[in-house]
Amino acid sequence: QWLKARDKHAMFDGWDPAAAFGIGAWAPETVGVSPTSGDLGLGATYLFQTTYSDFNGASNIASAYFLLNASASESGGVYLRYDPATNLLYLRDVANTAWLPAGGIAAGSAGTVSNELVTVKASQCQAIQSGATLTMTWALEFLGPVRGRTLNEYLLVRDAGGLQDGWDLYGAVRVRDVQMQTVQVTPSSGWSEPGALVSFAASYYHSEGWQSMDDVYLLINGTTAQTNCVYARYDPQLNQLWIRLPADTAWTGGGQPGSGGVAKTAWFALDYAATTVTKSADGKTLTVSWAVRPSYRLSALAHNLYLRLTDIGGAAEGWNDRGDWVINRAPSALILPTIYAQPLAFKAGTTFSLEPRYRDQDQSSDLRYLYLAIANNPPTADFHPQGVYIRYDTVERKLYLADWAGTTWGTGYSIPNDTVTLSNEAVNITLKVTKASDADTWTKMLTLRLSFKSAFVGPRKVYMRAVDKWAPAYGGDTGWTYKAALTVLAP
Repeated sequence: QWLKARDKHAMFDGWDPAAAFGIGAWAPETVGVSPTSGDLGLGATYLFQTTYSDFNGASNIASAYFLLNASASESGGVYLRYDPATNLLYLRDVANTAWLPAGGIAAGSAGTVSNELVTVKASQCQAIQSGATLTMTWALEFLGPVRGRTLNEYLLVRDAGGLQDGWDLYGAVRVRDVQMQTVQVTPSSGWSEPGALVSFAASYYHSEGWQSMDDVYLLINGTTAQTNCVYARYDPQLNQLWIRLPADTAWTGGGQPGSGGVAKTAWFALDYAATTVTKSADGKTLTVSWAVRPSYRLSALAHNLYLRLTDIGGAAEGWNDRGDWVINRAPSALILPTIYAQPLAFKAGTTFSLEPRYRDQDQSSDLRYLYLAIANNPPTADFHPQGVYIRYDTVERKLYLADWAGTTWGTGYSIPNDTVTLSNEAVNITLKVTKASDADTWTKMLTLRLSFKSAFVGPRKVYMRAVDKWAPAYGGDTGWTYKAALTVLAP
């Protein structure tokens, strides 16, 4: 600071140094939070926007903080930090001893960071700088320990020079004290054929009553992926049923339970008339009996029965796996083509070929066991005494021949096999020219090189059977089927 003086006679003195001082830096400021109030729920993701400013530009902000707690204490609450220079965000542990993760996680990147109170979803977090202003979007999912708590919203900001502003209070939100549960599905296990109408009674619970339920869901798929599957929704507020398009792009339907019509995609149909909704006496449990027809596209697959519930406050419960269901159909055709005339007749000691074919509409890869029997009577088990019982295992890729006593399959061999001939008292099977192949996408063919023995001379019958990889428990067994008469002639 310099001083100068002049009198009325034009005499003066100066400029003389009088003092020195500096102009102080401007501290950053917190601006606001959105939302500043509201009821939140567990299981849903909520977006909070926090805004900060710095007279020297947003790039001068070193760290921006967001605290959700009953007071401005950094322990026991949800305490967050964002560093603009690195685009990294952090979550403080509940005891306020460390930042998580230690190296931070980039806003907008895949991944999450959690403590006991909250999960931060980095992919939905975003920072925007504009002039002097920094706006940070936080994506938060609150966890069980904060149920019923009121959380005040505090902001603090610190610049590169260490100047700061905060903690400033901007609002408060409440995490609702509600209990939600996806209770059960009945039946919780079993199987059905594609195209068959199946009813799944799914129960959903809300401690405030069904009136607080927003939507309830049923998903039938191998995972919680919501494409190309059975995916249905019921809206209790509007009493409407909806199904999801296969690409998971939109809902279609809107019919009421008990009304006429269906909602349908290429993957399944939901029957409005056969779908019912009931409520418990206390009004807290809602049960939807979903009447669905899965299509052939879901056949030969094991599925989980997932349930989900959302409420009008945004809380969510699920997806929860409440059961297992197989959709399957038995192999569809057993074919015994032959170049020989009917009825079949072969001399003992003469080598010939049979080419039985086994067809499955769910593709040949769904087949597991292929059987051929030449016997006197219809088989009632895998094999019986005094017959020719052949089995091919498509997984092991081995052929078996039951012993003459009907007690065991014995040793199986890969085919073709240059060194092995399978034998019992009735037949020889030359494995060198015996093979399994795909006749087409749906059909597996066995080429069997056989030669009957003299002890097997006489009239016989040919039976075929196929079992798919789901086995008889899930409808995958054709059972033994009579195909032709066959006579073994004397040499």
